[in-house]
Amino acid sequence: MTIEKYDKKIKASKKNKDDEELIIFRNIDKEELTKGYYKNVAQYKISTDGNNVIGVIVVTVDNELSGESAEIEYYTTDDKYKNKGNISISLEEVLKDVFINDSLNGLDIRPFGNKSNIENIFLAITEENIASKKVAEKTGFKKLENQDVYKINKTDFIIKQEQKLDGINDYIEEEKSYGGI
Repeated sequence: MTIEKYDKKIKASKKNKDDEELIIFRNIDKEELTKGYYKNVAQYKISTDGNNVIGVIVVTVDNELSGESAEIEYYTTDDKYKNKGNISISLEEVLKDVFINDSLNGLDIRPFGNKSNIENIFLAITEENIASKKVAEKTGFKKLENQDVYKINKTDFIIKQEQKLDGINDYIEEEKSYGGI
């Protein structure tokens, strides 16, 4: 699988375990299901070389959800790309794009001007898919009680990102006080 078309290019803020930079290419497709009802699919293709796809993250926003929710799925294109942080790192970047940049807000979903305004993202994971559960939990998804469904909301994700920044800033200040920076 190769990168064909995209409307946004994102450079991940971290490298994977092989010390490779990750580049994420997004493309949004809009499909009219019935008159005035739309399904919007944002496909984020992950690459290390800008050409070959090593993983995919798909965010779906459609009229069956309130417009405040989306569904997400992710996978690697080959087992050799697993356990390297490719999906974890890229998933965090996709969540930043959706929740912080609001890049999937304002999409048509229903007649009469109803637009998307993503506040929650849901993810279904089978009980035996332990690796996918670890990715979800590491990124901040929480398992819903008695279900194979995980959820993350915008507020919780933004708070987690702010806490990371606070930790980095505290580290920098501490290093400065010791003359390290």
